[in-house]
Amino acid sequence: MKKQLIFATAAVMALAFTSCKKYEVSGPLEISELETVKIEGNLMAELDESNSVLEAVPNGTKVMITIPMSEYNPSNTSGSNHVVSTTTKANGKFSLNVPVTNSGIDATLSFASFVYDKKYSELGSASYTEKTEYTLANKFFSGLGTNAGSNSINLGSVVYNENSIDPNSGTFEPTTSVTYEGTLTYLAERRVGVNQPDTLINLPIPSGTEVFVRILAEDYYGQTYREEQTITVGSGGSYSIEVPCVENGTSELFFDSQTILKYEDYITDERFEYNYTLLNIEDLYFTDYANKDFTYSQGALIQQLP
Repeated sequence: MKKQLIFATAAVMALAFTSCKKYEVSGPLEISELETVKIEGNLMAELDESNSVLEAVPNGTKVMITIPMSEYNPSNTSGSNHVVSTTTKANGKFSLNVPVTNSGIDATLSFASFVYDKKYSELGSASYTEKTEYTLANKFFSGLGTNAGSNSINLGSVVYNENSIDPNSGTFEPTTSVTYEGTLTYLAERRVGVNQPDTLINLPIPSGTEVFVRILAEDYYGQTYREEQTITVGSGGSYSIEVPCVENGTSELFFDSQTILKYEDYITDERFEYNYTLLNIEDLYFTDYANKDFTYSQGALIQQLP
């Protein structure tokens, strides 16, 4: 399920200017004695795709605002800056108090990038994660504090962007593999039973159905290798996948698939369409593994058929 990213704009981002030319201060100012403008917000990111909400960035993510010293002292040509910094709290919230002048200052708000083990799927206590880099572009303020137009700016929820990185950078690459295969089925019918009130019948998943598989291989020394494959179901619900795996190593497979299929109840003479899902995690050992059949789970009702 794809999330909707809501970028809340600053409540008072556009601070009014009283003239086109910035008024220059006449001499050096004592920064500690200046009025301040509070800039605050909540930093969010998509850290977990197994749910439908955004998460707060990791606690302690650094946020800082940089102001050229010449904004406070026109005679200062050193190129140095005044920097105010803070770190996020557990809920992604940050707050900075920025010294300003009545003539306004120009400032740059920047956010630290970070790498996080983003979660893609979860089943019980096991989950599949992948290292992902998160970045956020700088925000520029012009005339901050002009005529004390506002002493507080709330940016609301600000959402980090994701950058693709090589998940196998600095790791090993398996040179051997094992073939893992089996049959995929789903609950398709309910009929009158012979020695019981009714019988539930599973049928093969239709050929052509796609299954997404994430693979996490680990060698004897704990080095990891990640790979993603999309396999297509064959005739009779058969599937087969070549799994990277090294001697004395293991491979963890995350199966993920969704499809809409018909279910027929011959006892009540009714037909339905349901959403069927496959979400399974399996561990393989190089010399000790067994092929396995899976059954899709019947999920939400789509519609009743005539």
